[in-house]
Amino acid sequence: MKYYFDKMHGCGNDFIMIENTAGLLSPTPEQIAFLCDRHFGIGADGLILVEKKADRFFMNYFNSDGTPAQMCGNGMRCTAEYLRRYGFLKETEAVIESRSGSVPVRIEGPGRISVQIGKPDFQCASLPMIPENGESELTDTEITTGGRTLRCGCLSVGNPHIVVVADQELVDIDTLGPLLENHPMFPEKVNVNFAWPDDDEHIRVATWERGCGRTLACGTGTSASAALLYHIGLCGPKVTATIPGGELVIENTDDGIVMTGPAKFVYSGEIEL
Repeated sequence: MKYYFDKMHGCGNDFIMIENTAGLLSPTPEQIAFLCDRHFGIGADGLILVEKKADRFFMNYFNSDGTPAQMCGNGMRCTAEYLRRYGFLKETEAVIESRSGSVPVRIEGPGRISVQIGKPDFQCASLPMIPENGESELTDTEITTGGRTLRCGCLSVGNPHIVVVADQELVDIDTLGPLLENHPMFPEKVNVNFAWPDDDEHIRVATWERGCGRTLACGTGTSASAALLYHIGLCGPKVTATIPGGELVIENTDDGIVMTGPAKFVYSGEIEL
């Protein structure tokens, strides 16, 4: 059967978008991996099925390996822009459902979206994480892996993240990323972010995503990085984050994290599945 799709990206974090409001498409992990394959399929970091859940739209997100994910910040911006582009959203503000819960979004303009990520959760049990010494939180600690001792903190922003306070010149993402993703402390694996502050208003972030690998951008990972660095006093509450695929603005407020950035349409097509 042929399916129509849009290709979109947020700062280079790219997605296949398929309207599935009738619920007719239930792809297998193998089919999702095929669609996301950059040589034999369309190519993307993830698949988003735009669905309905009661009276709200639902971002049904899958990683490129076919595994479902609770939340995707860049994917949520692209979902909001997809709905705006095709006339499903008439107002500038809406709430879109995800596996991690309800997510308020705001259309700042064509191709620019703000997402309320929510409050960071530093409880190890929320990731989930099984710390070696039974701590309830690990916001500024050290983990040794791959022959390196890394300063880091762990938190959930709808999905689990470890943030390594990194020296840009010493980061080995392709080695340390999978080691931390699959560290035995994380029974459901974890997203890995390497972050370093330039000053109070600027940070830099690189991400190894669970179930995907290195990506040009990770919205929740950038949000988690800004939240962790702010929590331990290394940056201010509002920062511009430079990531490999562009820039995101992250603000830590009393009500939680607000992420603002681009969501871009690339092309439309159809594929046999």
